[in-house]
Amino acid sequence: MVEHTAAKPFVPEEPRPLAPGETVAVRVHAGSEQRLRCPYCHSTIAREHERWVACASCHAIHHRACWVEGRACATCRHAHSKPRILSRRAHLAIAFALLAPLCAFGAWHTYEAHDAIRVSFDKRELRRADFRAQLWAVDPSRGKKTNAPELDVAIERAADFAPAWAARGRARTDAKDYVGAEFDFTQAIALEPWNNLSYVSRGYARAMRGVPELARADFDRALELDPRSFWAWSNRGWLRALQDDLDGARLDLNRALELDATHAFTWAERAKVRERSQDFAGAVADYARAIALEPKNAETRLARAKILVEQAKPGAALDDLFVATDLKPNDASVWALRGRAHTAFGAQTTLKAVKTNELDLAVASLTRAIELEPENPSHRVDRAAAFRLKNDPDKGKADLRHAVADLKRALELRGADLMSQKFDDARVNEPNGDLEAAYQEYSKILREMSSR
Repeated sequence: MVEHTAAKPFVPEEPRPLAPGETVAVRVHAGSEQRLRCPYCHSTIAREHERWVACASCHAIHHRACWVEGRACATCRHAHSKPRILSRRAHLAIAFALLAPLCAFGAWHTYEAHDAIRVSFDKRELRRADFRAQLWAVDPSRGKKTNAPELDVAIERAADFAPAWAARGRARTDAKDYVGAEFDFTQAIALEPWNNLSYVSRGYARAMRGVPELARADFDRALELDPRSFWAWSNRGWLRALQDDLDGARLDLNRALELDATHAFTWAERAKVRERSQDFAGAVADYARAIALEPKNAETRLARAKILVEQAKPGAALDDLFVATDLKPNDASVWALRGRAHTAFGAQTTLKAVKTNELDLAVASLTRAIELEPENPSHRVDRAAAFRLKNDPDKGKADLRHAVADLKRALELRGADLMSQKFDDARVNEPNGDLEAAYQEYSKILREMSSR
């Protein structure tokens, strides 16, 4: 009777430390025609069908799983593997799945043990490969600095390379050269008519150039090519909002956010649509999502702060405005809105000390706005309102006098006739100390001028 015993799993032993000057000879069969054995599990390796790894030191070939389990070469204990050139079948699978745009140019893809993808090129294409590597390095969509002369040279060297035209089109879009961008994207579309992103980019350039009908046609074509294109839905929603098609814009932006909710621009655009539809709660919620994705976007914070001030929530608005003034310290509109928020908060509070402090901050913020835009009468009107609320009758009428002076200057900036009868009627009260009446009269004149 034959006794059957269960095979024990192989456990590699730690190698004996070598003495100084002692060497170990290792023989490795690297030929594909020989039957290779993994030094870890001692089973045969089918190189054409199994995943394997070669040691970078002794070149011993292991099963991929054995290398990961042992964490090093079972022969020499070296911890690094050498890059492996994939077979043609594996090369095509990875190329089409991950790097499809480069497949048409004979790219060879290699990967290391940790599956990081690298790209090398056939020797017959070295000159064009160098050019392509240079082109991708200056591609604006990859966050690199745009070098326009290099893009021009790229197109001269390979006018049939659609990504070159698209890269220059994006560079021209960033430079606000929308006519040139439209031309470049048209060339890219002629070379790659299946590329929906080129249609989206050309549609944006056409929209900014002032031809929304052509832009809408490009966005529609992009959606025909790829109904799940986030950029096509998002840009078409933005365009429909510009054309006052709020319902259509909301539908497109909703679809875009269903596909990808990680872009602050789309959340902000839907917030604007909701704001125009009087859905202020929804607009504030969308702005909150946009700010969470891009916390340093001053425009988004300013837009949400405007809604909060209009909704009588100046305290919440000030949280955004403090950040916005830090991000854009020389923007008069930010300082002006901050001043109005401080004024509204001071008017709401019942604590005298808090009110005085808020109104002082309002005057300081509006003074900064006036320094940045001295010819803007709205800043003067807002500061006059802050001065009037700040005025304490027990401490004299200095603040009220400043308020009247700001209103007079605002009227001058709006081109009012200072010799009119209404101005004379208002001036009559100033020497007698009735500055409140003068303030009311000037405010009335400003309202009449604004309503014309």
